[in-house]
Amino acid sequence: MADSWSTKLAQSWLASPGACLAMDAKLAQLMAVHWGRRGAGATAQLLLPMRCETTAASLIELGKQPDAAMSCTLLLVMLGELLLCAEHGGILRDDVMVERFAGGIVERWLAAEALRRLRNAACHPAAVVTSVKGDVGIVSFANFLITNFKRESWARGLRTQPGLLANRAVSLFALRMVNSIGWWQADHWDVRFAGLKPPGNPRAVS
Repeated sequence: MADSWSTKLAQSWLASPGACLAMDAKLAQLMAVHWGRRGAGATAQLLLPMRCETTAASLIELGKQPDAAMSCTLLLVMLGELLLCAEHGGILRDDVMVERFAGGIVERWLAAEALRRLRNAACHPAAVVTSVKGDVGIVSFANFLITNFKRESWARGLRTQPGLLANRAVSLFALRMVNSIGWWQADHWDVRFAGLKPPGNPRAVS
C-alpha cells in the first residue's frame, strides 16, 4: 500500500509545488475578503492556517510510515474542507457547502458529500450517535460509500470495525476526492495547473 500511496500522490496536483503555490495564493485571496485584509496582509502565510504547499510536504513524509494512514486522512479532509469552504467562509458541518460546490452536478456532489462524511467520521472519532437514524459518523460514511461508491469494497467492514478508518485504503480514497475537488475548484477559480493531467471520474478505482 505504501507504494500505491506514493504513486497516487505523485499523480495528483498536490505533488506539484507550482500547483500548490497557485492554489494557496487563490485561497489566500478568497480568505482575505472574509478577514478584510489587503496588500501585504493578504498572504497565504498570514491567512491560511493550512496551506496546500505544507500539507503536501507532510503527506509525502507521513505516507512513508506504515501506521500514519489516519494522519494522512485527517490532513486531506481538513484540506478538502478549506477547498470547499474558503469561497464562502463557512464550515463543512452540514451539506450547504456541498450543494453550493456541486451546482447540481452529480459527480461533484458525490465527491464533496463523501469527503464531508469522511471529515465528520475522522474528526469526531468518539461520536456515538450523530443522526436521528442512529448512525455514527463512521457508519454514515460507510453506508454512503456502499450506496454510491460500490467499488470501495472495504467500506462494508467499517460498519462493524470502526478501527478500519485508520486503513490506508481510506487515505487513498480521501486523496482521490481532494484531487478531484482541487481540479474542479481550480477550474472554477481560473487557477492553472500547468503541465498536469486532470483525473478521471472520482468514483472510478484505478
